Amino acid sequence: MIVAANSASPRRGREAAPAFSFIVVFHERNRGKGAAVRSGFECVSGAVIVIQDADLEYDPNDWSLMLPLIVDRGVADVVYGSRFYGRPHRSLYYHHYIGNRIISIIFNILYDQMLSDIEVCYKMFTAEVLNKLVLSSEGFGFEVEISAQSHVQDVGASMKSGSAISVGPMKKVKRSIG
Repeated sequence: MIVAANSASPRRGREAAPAFSFIVVFHERNRGKGAAVRSGFECVSGAVIVIQDADLEYDPNDWSLMLPLIVDRGVADVVYGSRFYGRPHRSLYYHHYIGNRIISIIFNILYDQMLSDIEVCYKMFTAEVLNKLVLSSEGFGFEVEISAQSHVQDVGASMKSGSAISVGPMKKVKRSIG
């Protein structure tokens, strides 16, 4: 099942939605990324849930690198993509890179993790973990909120890998809006 949540984004969405077979959730006004993703979560079903930007900034083929960590090998309940691991990608804007690194470092210190890219919109969760989260952030604070709660849920749940959030490589495709 594919659920697309559009929080009044000016990018394509309403026009493209009828051409595909999936559930589309629209917000009449921009309520922020966190609100859009939470609205999408209300409509999903299945054992594994993936967050992916609808502008296809990230290649959906990379799911095949992340999914085995949850399904086949059973070593993770949460997997994040990383724009900084192993594969070539378009360079980020300098201030976005520095901001992301600072936020990631602070998160890693507080939660004893080694995430390289906390702000990435490429996250995969088991439904079991996702259903335990109590999310309220409307904007981009959602990234830290979901990461912190996922870490706490995984540590308490019986992670097999010793690391609450696993990380896999991904490639970033160039887009026109920064």
